[in-house]
Amino acid sequence: MRARTLLLALVAALALGCTSRQHAMRAAVSRGDDYMREGRASAAVIEYKNAIKRQPTSADAYRKLGDAYAAQARAEEAYRAYCTAVDLDPKDSHSRVEAGRLLLSAGRPSEALVRAEQTLERDEQNVDAQVLAGRALAKMHRFEEAFAQLAAAIAIDHQPAAYAALGDARLEADDRAGAEAAFREGASRSPQSVEAHVVLAQFLIATKQPADAEIELKHAVEANPRSEVANRALASFYVNNSREAEAEPYLRTAAEQPNQKLKSTLALADYYLSTERYDAARRLLDPVKSGPMASDAKVRLAAVAFHTGHAADARRMLDAVMKKRPTAEAWTLDAQMLQAEKRTDAALASARAAVQMDPSASVAQYIVGTIDLEQRHYSAAEDAFQAVMRDRRWAAAANLQLARTKLAAGRAAEAVMFAEAAGRDFNARLTLARALLADGQDARARAELQEIEASQPARPEPAVLLASLALGDGDVADARAHVARALTLAPDGSDALVLAARTAIQAGDTAAAEGYLTRATAIDPASFDAHAMLADLYVSRGDAARAATLLEQYVARHGDEAAARTALGIALDAAKRPAQARAAYEQALAIDSAEPVAANNLARIYASDDSRLLQALDLAQTAAARLADDPDAHDTLGWIAFKARRLSLAATELERAVALNGRNPTYQAHLAQIRTAIDDAARTAKADAARAAADAARLRKSDQ
Repeated sequence: MRARTLLLALVAALALGCTSRQHAMRAAVSRGDDYMREGRASAAVIEYKNAIKRQPTSADAYRKLGDAYAAQARAEEAYRAYCTAVDLDPKDSHSRVEAGRLLLSAGRPSEALVRAEQTLERDEQNVDAQVLAGRALAKMHRFEEAFAQLAAAIAIDHQPAAYAALGDARLEADDRAGAEAAFREGASRSPQSVEAHVVLAQFLIATKQPADAEIELKHAVEANPRSEVANRALASFYVNNSREAEAEPYLRTAAEQPNQKLKSTLALADYYLSTERYDAARRLLDPVKSGPMASDAKVRLAAVAFHTGHAADARRMLDAVMKKRPTAEAWTLDAQMLQAEKRTDAALASARAAVQMDPSASVAQYIVGTIDLEQRHYSAAEDAFQAVMRDRRWAAAANLQLARTKLAAGRAAEAVMFAEAAGRDFNARLTLARALLADGQDARARAELQEIEASQPARPEPAVLLASLALGDGDVADARAHVARALTLAPDGSDALVLAARTAIQAGDTAAAEGYLTRATAIDPASFDAHAMLADLYVSRGDAARAATLLEQYVARHGDEAAARTALGIALDAAKRPAQARAAYEQALAIDSAEPVAANNLARIYASDDSRLLQALDLAQTAAARLADDPDAHDTLGWIAFKARRLSLAATELERAVALNGRNPTYQAHLAQIRTAIDDAARTAKADAARAAADAARLRKSDQ
């Protein structure tokens, strides 16, 4: 009897425990549902996971967990949750279709089609499954089957999603007219549907019909004045068409909506930040203390602090976010702040971290490109700015930076093209003028500069470039007039001072040139041109030691510049310090292996050592390839080729040197010596051939 009582008590306890777990599971699911309604998907995930802990076989909890993950764009976790839900409940069509949609988004249409067909086997009237099947078939280029499947879906339910899928399938089949008809019918059948109008508008935008697109987006807002999606779509249209002021009321309406799926409060804050309305941004963001936008709001508040001169507060707020879960936006702001602190390497690392998380992060890509351009990594800079170009709002800035990148890389014609696409503001036009000068289009450059100078009379840059043009034409008087104007406008402008020195040198006034360059180096210690010209001036008057000292001081501050190391090597050569000159050239080439002057000069040094003759030849070939019109480079290569007994190459290069400068006696003497060597080699070869023939004849006689 006692044993039976204990058994009954145990059964009762187990039943009570099971009931308690079910109650706790249902309570957790209910809390998760509340969080999802509030738009707090991350909190919902926690509750659904709690429910699963209490009842691991709950398909409903896994299905809802999948929805919560999907709301956070956490595709892999969502897919796993949906698959588990289907395993627990094979009749769960929602989870099966959602898993299929994720597969389709991941570029796996055949697997998505399997999920759709499995659903349709159980429920052939499931429109969501039919739409999924149609989209998957279109991606697989099985167009007729796709059209039939989507027509069947529309026959059951004229829902906007079916028409949107049919339009996309028609586009995939390159049937633009059919696509437009499908999108328009979807909007006509469901005039109150935001989705239908927005999808049609997106098609119209893509097919260069902006006026009609605007009409459709306005219809969406009129039919659903409080719709976050409709208001955001119209706002984005205005922003992308440089009509930002018209976007603001729609952004405000979207930001007023509860449970935002598009985080429109953040979009409005970004709009305020872009228009430097920092107080408005702060008032909007301050109340966002929790929920899915809280972390992003803190990043933007840090940006407000940074842009309003409160760097310490900005750093404190941003570091709090970075310690938990840094986003691409957080990394981007970190890069901006580090760049402002001149911590270039750290800024570049943060910007690259942002790009790795989000390749479409335009600001981060722009920072990467800017730093790579400063560091002369032209290919990497170009890649970054090309990525920025994909954001139409940044197109002008990206074109300008691409023009500067191409110009720095010596590709002037391409620089002209990008500068022309950068717009007509001052910086774009000035870059265009510089590119035209580099491309040899002097007349067009002069006209552009004269127009810029007339429209911006207080800016010295056009006068500096006009002076450079005049110098190139040999008109020293005109150059001096432009220089005088530039120095009046910017007495401490290093570019104007350097050009004034060039003008003075051309006029034979080296004392004035030295004065200008001394001022320029003091005002702008980072100006390589000023230091190099002043060092050259010292060398020309026999003071090579002072030139070397000047450039050693510059290199101590800017040792990462190959050109500076090369200039130092030249000065050290002139100062009769060959060992140090050689080291300077080697360091220049370690920074930039294609630096042509360093390669040429180091080749000459190596050529005196027979054990380094092949290295010398490689260096000389590098220099001659980069300095195709420099006779000295061809003479170097020719003479080293001669020493290496590469007579044909030697003759070709020295003939090129003489063709470029036939008055140089050294080139003439080298060419004559090599031609003599070639003639000697030919005579020797002929004599050797004759002896060989005679020896062969004697052998034949002896054999007979």
